[in-house]
Amino acid sequence: MQEGRLNRQWAVPGITNEERDRLCRANVLVIGAGGLGHPVVAYLAGSGVSSITVIDHDVVEVSNLSRQFYFGYQDVGQLKVNCLAAAINLKVGCDLIKAQAERVELEEVQNRIQGYDLVLECSDDLSLKYAFSRACKQFNIPLIIGSVDQWQGQVLVIPDGEAAGYDDFFPIQENVCSWGSCASNGVIGSVVGVIGTLMANEAIKMLLGKPIIRKNRIIIFDGLISELIYISRAKLYVHDNQRIERPFDQSPMKSISYAEMQKWKEEGKNFQLIDVREQDEFDEFNIGGHLLPMNTVPDHVEAFSREIPVVVHCKAGSRSATVIRFLEEQYGFGNLYNLEGGVLAVR
Repeated sequence: MQEGRLNRQWAVPGITNEERDRLCRANVLVIGAGGLGHPVVAYLAGSGVSSITVIDHDVVEVSNLSRQFYFGYQDVGQLKVNCLAAAINLKVGCDLIKAQAERVELEEVQNRIQGYDLVLECSDDLSLKYAFSRACKQFNIPLIIGSVDQWQGQVLVIPDGEAAGYDDFFPIQENVCSWGSCASNGVIGSVVGVIGTLMANEAIKMLLGKPIIRKNRIIIFDGLISELIYISRAKLYVHDNQRIERPFDQSPMKSISYAEMQKWKEEGKNFQLIDVREQDEFDEFNIGGHLLPMNTVPDHVEAFSREIPVVVHCKAGSRSATVIRFLEEQYGFGNLYNLEGGVLAVR
């Protein structure tokens, strides 16, 4: 029965017996049994990985149930890692999930990773992501880090000690982490599922020895526009074909609501409105801005005034934020405003 469970997977062309054996022998460490840990552990166990250790000290809360699908009301107050291990072990018919119900302390991280073929960081503790990134790079142990906040998520694959780490994409000063958490910022459950599934997919490819995403890049998933964006190590990179890759910058950005912009109009304030969506989006609905699709911006920087306020907008605010970061960082603009919520806030 156990062999038959994987028949569909092994039917995929291009997977050799050696690759199959490598995956099935893998010893994997997963940090976190919450929203990201659920799809990661479920898909790795379902793929044939023979040994998965999951570490988490937290207990199940009612607020977890919408996105942590192996938990039910009967589990509230119980240790997450024990509930997850019991559910998946029952599902696969063997005890392959090893539960460790304890907190990972920062000074223990180097010892925790020893002996594993792959580590997946699925917690909501930002300081642990930095610590595991540094430790895995030091000991040349492959690591996959996932993060989710509101409508957006990120996946970073660090295949070896030479690859860019978490610090390279999200530098911090004096190890101070203050970005908030799912509890304080909120999170969309489906976005958590997307990120966890992407992490599991990269893990399975890595364990099989298949090509993973290019080194020194991070995957950003924007749930509002359902787009995957690949970011190089640099904060902003412009391809030869002038396609802008999105920066992930946590610093404040000037913004304006549609109501505030309408008040500017009523007061006769002189400002510029630029729409960075595509032509078909503009034709379907627009609010009178000058159309300049995002990926044409590098060729038309002169179209943005430096003398008066410039309001930049897109469908939901993500692409316009990318354009603003690009112009601020590369050309020194200081008069740009992002229209909050884009045209979705207008219609």
